[in-house]
Amino acid sequence: MSTLGQAYKSKEKGDTSITTSKGYMVAVEKLFIEDGFNVRDVTDEKGQESVAYFADAYAACEYVPPLVVKYNADRDQFQIIDGHHRYMGALKAGVARLSVDDFKGSLEDAIAFMVTSSQGRQLSAVERGEAYIRLRAFGYTMDEIAKKCSRSKADVVNHLNMMEQDKDTIQAVADGIITMNEVNEVTRANPLKGNAIIKTAVENAKEKVAPAKTIAQDILGDIPQATETTKKPTKPKKAKVSAADLGRWTNTMSKRLCQLTYDPDVNHDDNGIKAEKADLISSYAKHLELKG
Repeated sequence: MSTLGQAYKSKEKGDTSITTSKGYMVAVEKLFIEDGFNVRDVTDEKGQESVAYFADAYAACEYVPPLVVKYNADRDQFQIIDGHHRYMGALKAGVARLSVDDFKGSLEDAIAFMVTSSQGRQLSAVERGEAYIRLRAFGYTMDEIAKKCSRSKADVVNHLNMMEQDKDTIQAVADGIITMNEVNEVTRANPLKGNAIIKTAVENAKEKVAPAKTIAQDILGDIPQATETTKKPTKPKKAKVSAADLGRWTNTMSKRLCQLTYDPDVNHDDNGIKAEKADLISSYAKHLELKG
């Protein structure tokens, strides 16, 4: 099988259909991560999974896209603009040199690049919101941020509105207990007590997934349980706020309640249907209570 290099060498004189471009390989010790620059969290569960993935890829000599770096003359090193997880994976795999591309642009351009880069892990809502806040600090308007990051103005407005809430609400979004859209819906409908409603809903969600303690545990404390070494550990169930606790009521929920109530094809004796209907009724009652 012929290679790209062989095809390049054998091309006819004057043929420009295949050309070469300069590439750079940089020693890992010449690369550095600027504290607080990367909006993607390398230390959380998803971040560590991404690092492990790239470590395995490097160890197996698989193709990994180049890092994007900017030269820092004061340190005589290269700051990583895009590729923080790849860099950490390379360190884990013991790679000596990495392929890099040169970034040309301002700090604002670098922040926008993190948002739009298709090579990195998809940004969470909080990470994207943090990037938008940084651009706002540079004096960018909503429209300018949207254009620079190739997003809609509504996307920018929604993320910034979420980031204006209290730290507990933002942390709940980061933990996946509540979504950005739910936060915005509740806080816009209840400007004065939206965060308090969310706090109660988050606490209730955490209580529902917390393991119930036995009487012995209440008296003696947690008792280590013997487990089989062959048994795979199960991931704890994640907390998620309920629509009832948030007082949310949408057209979709209204249509669903009507269907469960009046549709003759619905099995009204099914326990799952009964529970869903009860949750919807509870949501509507909470919605009226908060609205009133």
